[in-house]
Amino acid sequence: MSENIVLKLENVTMQFGGVVAVDSLSMNIAAASILAYTLAANVQNMEASGRVGDTVLKLNPGSAEIACKASNKYKAVVELVFSTVCAGFEILAADCPGNIRFEIHA
Repeated sequence: MSENIVLKLENVTMQFGGVVAVDSLSMNIAAASILAYTLAANVQNMEASGRVGDTVLKLNPGSAEIACKASNKYKAVVELVFSTVCAGFEILAADCPGNIRFEIHA
């Protein structure tokens, strides 16, 4: 296995229920949640197929940590999955400075 790839997402505030109007911030926060759950599902699928191990999936209100260790054969694929999701986080973080922070370690 190669090095761990870790995504940490912090300071995302979400509220559900009773919202009639949706502003751009709440849409971006919902988008961040969708991206985190999409990455988590991909990591689970890659673990089930033996492409990754040492998986960490921590999805909490306002934060997430998603980590795995790619097998050498699938390292490029795993990095591509993380990079693709993080491209979405980059756009959201630019739209909501101070409301969405993320970091990735490879």
